[in-house]
Amino acid sequence: MIIRNYIQVLLFSLVASLILPIVGNAGATTGDRGVGEEPMDFALVQNDGCQETCIQWISAEGKIMPDTPRVFRRFLKRLGGRKLPVVFQSYGGDVKGALSLGRIIRKEGLETAVGRTRLRGCPMEAPRCKDKIVRNGWSTGEVRAGGAYCFSACPFAFAGGQVRAASPSAAIGLHQISTLHRTAERSATGKKTIKETRSTKIRPAIKKELSEYFKQMGVGEDVFFYMDLASPQGMYHVPAELTLKLGLVTKVFSYQDDPGYVICLSSGQRDSTCGAAKAKETEVVASINGNLPNSDEGKHAEFEDRRSNGPDSREVGEDPSCEMLNRAYMRTRNTSRYSTYHYVLDQNGEEVLVLELRFVDRALYSNSGNTSWRVSPRVVIDTVENGVPVFRHCLRLLDKVVNGVDAYHFSAAWTRGARRAHAEVWVAKDTLRTMVVELTDGAAKQTLPSRKVFERFDFNREVVIPTLDASSAAP
Repeated sequence: MIIRNYIQVLLFSLVASLILPIVGNAGATTGDRGVGEEPMDFALVQNDGCQETCIQWISAEGKIMPDTPRVFRRFLKRLGGRKLPVVFQSYGGDVKGALSLGRIIRKEGLETAVGRTRLRGCPMEAPRCKDKIVRNGWSTGEVRAGGAYCFSACPFAFAGGQVRAASPSAAIGLHQISTLHRTAERSATGKKTIKETRSTKIRPAIKKELSEYFKQMGVGEDVFFYMDLASPQGMYHVPAELTLKLGLVTKVFSYQDDPGYVICLSSGQRDSTCGAAKAKETEVVASINGNLPNSDEGKHAEFEDRRSNGPDSREVGEDPSCEMLNRAYMRTRNTSRYSTYHYVLDQNGEEVLVLELRFVDRALYSNSGNTSWRVSPRVVIDTVENGVPVFRHCLRLLDKVVNGVDAYHFSAAWTRGARRAHAEVWVAKDTLRTMVVELTDGAAKQTLPSRKVFERFDFNREVVIPTLDASSAAP
């Protein structure tokens, strides 16, 4: 399967490279071209063969027009409050329309992605043909991240997503904004003509609006520099690692990943428990609970809190959608001995270790940036802090294999004190303990030390107690 998807990415990347010369004729505000001139429209799409679960998304393709935000607001009324990712493929269009569209997406708490939608029954030359779009229901098709594109004003709308995802092979392009000026002139014979000129000098009001918009969406103002690298007739294709640095993209799809949410058809919601899947997960949890030690048994169990061995304890105020994730959270955080490693992304998109924690019975040892180790007393970790759930709005994604281990994959809103972020969590199926947590801080006022923080867990119970210096506190 991975090999097949990888080959598809290569093929679609080749197709994208063949169409890029066409993109060079694009205008930032109008996208002047024969291809992609149709106004942007929106379609609810789900994959073929849905039974208990479906992959669902909002397909957004075409030219962004001044009235596109109004069209999108009307479209959202059909969703009944459901939140699906908006998957863009567009050559661009009207700047103000794109900014308004992005603001609506952010206000509604939606995610965005760059992806190509192909509807069932459409020819290859028109993969999203109009006659296969079901206007008052669900269209059927598939979505691919590889080889998709988002050019000109499209990245502005895309930036509205709480999470903004793209494949390394997707094409995201920027260029200068141009303004069309029309003046009336009369010839020597008295005939009135309209003369059109296009200026690349950005108006102060537009630049101010863009600057405020980028700040609100968590996008770096360096984006202006890269916009200036290409004329309105050209295109600067932003490298994948630079899209992360700028904050245009906050999540990179792997080669086997594609956009879309897994939806439980029984409830109509993106859910962690659907029919047979729910029964299977209950069976897994029961099996785990029957094979783990009690709080006063087992090696190195001095700290082991009873909540780390079973799902019976629930905090008042938990979000019911986060049931399975909360039980994994309890099981993980209150285990007697384990280690965690915290990473951030540097300017090249590489992971850098910034914090190591070692939990040893009732002591917590910490080392930040290869400094001396410090020790402090451990406290019991809860799923609700000061009446606020740590995890909210939990959604089950497609299962993954992480370091050779089958894992459940969740997304959620994460809160700890004043810190807030979008979280993606991978939980080992065999132990129901957390393997990886990925936090993305997309707020205008950053609450995390970096826009993206990764936490990886090691459950080797033979944790080495580090050597402390004289200044380290005693537990």
